[in-house]
Amino acid sequence: MGKLTVLIGLARSGKSTFASNWQTDVFTSGPPDAPRVIVNSDSIRLAMHGHRYIRESEPFVHAMTKVMVKALHSQGYNVLIDETNTTVGSIRQWLEIDPDATFIYLDTSVEVCQERARATGQDDLVNVIPRMYRNLQETQWYSLGGWEDIDAISHDADSDDFHVTEHRLMKTVELIRNEVKWAK
Repeated sequence: MGKLTVLIGLARSGKSTFASNWQTDVFTSGPPDAPRVIVNSDSIRLAMHGHRYIRESEPFVHAMTKVMVKALHSQGYNVLIDETNTTVGSIRQWLEIDPDATFIYLDTSVEVCQERARATGQDDLVNVIPRMYRNLQETQWYSLGGWEDIDAISHDADSDDFHVTEHRLMKTVELIRNEVKWAK
């Protein structure tokens, strides 16, 4: 088995740039002689139907992405998943493949991601990026019992309590990792 590395970050946060550097970085962890491969559903979408997004094809895109990751990982490849992974479900699916997967959060602000989307002519992402951030906010609070169960903090979306942090996200990843391990 190879090593599974999962990126978490908003659209236009720098995940693909990170992934390109990871692919050639000799200091990346994992079996030293294992080939490295990046799995990115945007590439799968473009190969399938030539568009960045078609809602009706998403279930198939996600299924194909998961099958590719499973196949490559089981064949000994070091696999990096270049996706947003902003929900508990998306994190859980990768931990079900490899409970020891490594997660890396690219902390890029909503405003910077929106600016990058505009600069690259991806105006359709400008309104999607805040929704992705909201998903991350909900995900980071999973380890505290869920978004709706939090009464001790302000529900003001601009509150520091709702700022997504690597520490809070990794606590959630660890909780999900433990749930997956206990379920096996």
